[in-house]
Amino acid sequence: MPVKIQLDSRYWLMSDSSQWILAEKGIDRLQVEGYYCTIERLLKSYLDKKMRDSKADSIHSLLEYIKLVLTRLNKALQPLEISIETKKPLKNNTINNPPQEKLVQDGNKSKM
Repeated sequence: MPVKIQLDSRYWLMSDSSQWILAEKGIDRLQVEGYYCTIERLLKSYLDKKMRDSKADSIHSLLEYIKLVLTRLNKALQPLEISIETKKPLKNNTINNPPQEKLVQDGNKSKM
């Protein structure tokens, strides 16, 4: 049975027998945004799209938006037992030490 999970009001995570699919809600149907061989690549693409679509006007507001997106994304990914965590920078300088995302699946961590 293929996966079909709504990530937010615009995007869906789907699958078929050989790939992961990121789809965007169109006027009357879902439109494919991309096909991915791994869920990690799909999630990177999704996060990139969300960041580019944000209305952030500073690094701080972009980081706050990313935290919000990750919180909502983790809730949507619960059925797959996947969560995305951010690692806090060691210093307060977020430009030189941006947060790093990690994908956690079944207790195994791997960098996205």
